[in-house]
Amino acid sequence: MNTNPSINWFARVSRPVRSQFEMQLFTLDQLLEANHQACLAWAYVTSLNHNDFYPEIQVLSVQTGRSAIAPEILVAFGNDQSDRKDRNRS
Repeated sequence: MNTNPSINWFARVSRPVRSQFEMQLFTLDQLLEANHQACLAWAYVTSLNHNDFYPEIQVLSVQTGRSAIAPEILVAFGNDQSDRKDRNRS
């Protein structure tokens, strides 16, 4: 109780902080079930041989700048360069 009028008392409460971030560590595999369509598609893509794509990559590990996107990711999304050229022609 506030018995001293010269002290400004207030209730100390915890309020939610709506702008607070929470970091949770998960791998992509932990976020999806093993039989999810994305996991099945990735398993198929990684089973393919992508060696022919790598000589065409012009970004080298000794250079500065942004890394190239791995061919496996481009194949998984159906965005390889030949597909882009075909789409631009039509």
